[in-house]
Amino acid sequence: PQAAAYSGGGSPACSSATLSGVGGAGGGIVRVIAPVLTNQGLLSADGAAGESPHGSYAQFGGGGGGGGGSWVFFVDRFDNRASISCIGGVGGASAGGGASAGVGILSSPGGGGGGGGGRVFIASTDGGTPDIVTLGNVFVGGGLGGAGLSAAGARGDDGYVFTHP
Repeated sequence: PQAAAYSGGGSPACSSATLSGVGGAGGGIVRVIAPVLTNQGLLSADGAAGESPHGSYAQFGGGGGGGGGSWVFFVDRFDNRASISCIGGVGGASAGGGASAGVGILSSPGGGGGGGGGRVFIASTDGGTPDIVTLGNVFVGGGLGGAGLSAAGARGDDGYVFTHP
């Protein structure tokens, strides 16, 4: 179990960790430098989902989804026969919304927003135009917003695929 964080004399029942969901981690960045890339599997740098609040005092919204990562390819020949993914994480759902254990919080929290989609950049090893044999499936969509008592969280913006001209 994780130790509770205290601030100004608070108790575990009122720690910030139980009041609202924590945002998801981002997908990071992956740089590939090679003469030839042939992908026949799944390359993933997806953002993690946001957490939903929990505990008897959980009165706030869900955490936001993590942003999708970035794939940077410096390859002379690009052949993606499968999938590359850097989608945003889903936002956490909200919880609570009524007075709980005598605490007069009567809010109706919303779900966490979805993480933004990632980026994919493809160029040759010398920075020029690569030979793209097959682009394949490339997923850069934004994550969905989490469910909320008052409103769902907003969907994250889609990412982009860039190739050197």
